[in-house]
Amino acid sequence: MGEWKGDRANINRKGRPLKGDTLTEVLEATIDKQELANQLNKLILAGDITAIKYAYDRIDGTAKQTIDNHVFQDDLHPVAEELRELRKAYDKNVK
Repeated sequence: MGEWKGDRANINRKGRPLKGDTLTEVLEATIDKQELANQLNKLILAGDITAIKYAYDRIDGTAKQTIDNHVFQDDLHPVAEELRELRKAYDKNVK
């Protein structure tokens, strides 16, 4: 390896993989896309839920997921009080 130079710390030393070396390129060269689609269709028609979800995600895109992060003010009061007590204890020990 060469000498490390601070201004080039994030350089990709091996570079981009050579043509034909990536998994995608190997699969594209060896798998018949029409046959793959036919097999997926058979799984869907047989009721394979994973195949159905995969096809749906490919056609319509993955559904957005929402997270309820609503916190009630009453839930925060005990936490705030405990934090105040911890801060007082910390300040007393530091001084």
